[in-house]
Amino acid sequence: MVWAVEKTIKDGNWWGNVSWSVVYRIYQMKGYQGTVSQFVRDVSRWPFTIHIRYDCNDDAVGKPIRTGKISRSLDKWVEDGASSQFVILGEALMKALAQFRK
Repeated sequence: MVWAVEKTIKDGNWWGNVSWSVVYRIYQMKGYQGTVSQFVRDVSRWPFTIHIRYDCNDDAVGKPIRTGKISRSLDKWVEDGASSQFVILGEALMKALAQFRK
């Protein structure tokens, strides 16, 4: 997930701290079962190789989740009212994770 985060940042898919909510949701879709607070703690220990200028905190992750716009599967986000930025980042993370496994 660290590699996917770094790749999507380098590719220009991030726009603010709330981008972390997309990472959290995609991570959940891949099997992560921790809470928002646990995710924030986990991210603080991830071994990034680049400077991450976006702050991962409970509000950045939790507020977008609570709107319900990115609560279902990625293919439902547009239908649920998520902005294109969220969808683009979600798709880019999924693609990066698929590439990493190869």
